[in-house]
Amino acid sequence: MKQIFLQFGDDNFIRAFADGLINELNKNISVGSVIMIQPRHCGRVSELNNQSNLYTLLLRGVSSGKLFQNREIINCISEAINPYLEYEKYSALYKTQNLKFVISDTGRNGIIYTGKDSLNDKPQESFPGKITAFLFRRYKYFEGAGDRGLIFLPCEDIDKNGGRLKDIVFKISSDWGLSEEFLKWVNENNYFLSTLTDRIVLGYPFEETAFLEKTMGYTDRLIDVAEPYYRWVIQGPKDIKKEIPFNKLSLRKIIYTDDLTPYSNLKTRIFDELSVCVAMIGLLCGKKNFQDVMDDDILREFVKRLLFWEIVPSIGQTDDSALKYAEEVLERFKNPYIKQQAFKVFFKNGMDPERRLIPSINAHMRKRGNLPVHLIFSLALNIYFCSREQYIKNLEIKGDKFLKFCGKMWKHVGKSAKGIRLMSDKVLALKIVLDSNAVKIKGVRRMLTVQLINITRHGLKKSLAKVVKREAKR
Repeated sequence: MKQIFLQFGDDNFIRAFADGLINELNKNISVGSVIMIQPRHCGRVSELNNQSNLYTLLLRGVSSGKLFQNREIINCISEAINPYLEYEKYSALYKTQNLKFVISDTGRNGIIYTGKDSLNDKPQESFPGKITAFLFRRYKYFEGAGDRGLIFLPCEDIDKNGGRLKDIVFKISSDWGLSEEFLKWVNENNYFLSTLTDRIVLGYPFEETAFLEKTMGYTDRLIDVAEPYYRWVIQGPKDIKKEIPFNKLSLRKIIYTDDLTPYSNLKTRIFDELSVCVAMIGLLCGKKNFQDVMDDDILREFVKRLLFWEIVPSIGQTDDSALKYAEEVLERFKNPYIKQQAFKVFFKNGMDPERRLIPSINAHMRKRGNLPVHLIFSLALNIYFCSREQYIKNLEIKGDKFLKFCGKMWKHVGKSAKGIRLMSDKVLALKIVLDSNAVKIKGVRRMLTVQLINITRHGLKKSLAKVVKREAKR
């Protein structure tokens, strides 16, 4: 019997990632179909229904050192439902016999506890509220049958997403006074697996729509563009691996583990740090795409030194996994299709360096006891970029504390050397930035100030050239 994948999410990423992989599996072993649920009041379900739940996935990038393009029709979605308009149809899904998997991408703020949901809501507002009600009704309908539990594969870009979802389901169940027997069934017969996803998804190609539709010979309002590279790391017990059909795909791309931490660390410290840095460099230097950055001798040299001299060594892994992943990321950044209009993808989590830049600075200083020149320059670049209102506005970065702090400070201190020194002091004083041991290392404040002054007075390209030239002599 073919499996049903219940999917909470209709945005670009999950359609290019999970649906793309299910579509690929169906070419060979016909694993099943997707019932897509619109997780919020606004969404893409009506557009999908208008296109008979079909859309085009366009893969573009570099694969094995060569430019790669592939176009395919994603046809694995059997239904797309808006639960706010079609509640009865949605609510009946808990009866589905061959439902086994729940995939989700409800955004970074999707897996949260609100305390506002009720069991009788039609539907519940929050995603965990919807899941709790769904599981409770499924439990009652199948009279607690152990083989009717579900496997959850959340794709939300948050740490321990599966564990967090399970914790909130239990919290909501307690709020609603649901039985201990139900909680036991949830705990023993359902798997909330934490996962880590990795694929650059650029979304709808607005500037190329007319050309693409003429080339394809049909109209598609849901074209999704992504790179060919993907990796999905799934954390769970060993015996669950055989249940998940994605193990039929490449073992190098679908990884099962009992600990996501090293993989999450690699992605955050290498991909996230470097992608934001390269995007900032590209915008400030007027480059059209990522490949233009990598084709520039000075910019490429800075990026490579930042990656291989400072970020990778600071991770401290004993095997060569960090180096291999870094080389893969560098190849992905030679993608000419990652254009300026798509740079906002890399700023979706804001400009706060705490998550993706500061850990490498701190780790380098703890391990080496000296100053990571390229990383501190990247921090200076991060601070400076936050003052460029034209980019911030175009990238639609919102609700970022570090961005707001830097923007406000820049307006206050101005561009004088004294003002920039004050700016450096204020940033280093933030608890989120450097740990106490790092701040005490001689020269941090001076180096950050000098680099900020150089960027402000001489521009990014000349300042980068100065760093590259200086370090080449050492």
